[in-house]
Amino acid sequence: HHHDGEWREGTVTRMVDPEIDVQLDGEDVVITKQQYSDVHLVNDLVVEDLTKLDFLHEPGILDCLRIRHASDQIYTYSGDGILVAVNP
Repeated sequence: HHHDGEWREGTVTRMVDPEIDVQLDGEDVVITKQQYSDVHLVNDLVVEDLTKLDFLHEPGILDCLRIRHASDQIYTYSGDGILVAVNP
């Protein structure tokens, strides 16, 4: 969920159209249908090529790069011929 320029991870606790209840930083938040575009699903896998992510969106890409960087995997591809390097 995007809030004031940052992405935060939350857990969906209930879905009843037109609302989604989300546990976010220990707080229950209700997301309305108008806010659905602010919700992005989490990728289950960390991949070496970003084009192989199930959900290709900004928070998913950044999370994959963060996890790979923490594992000292500073190089990640984005398709054929594009290499992303996260400076250690």
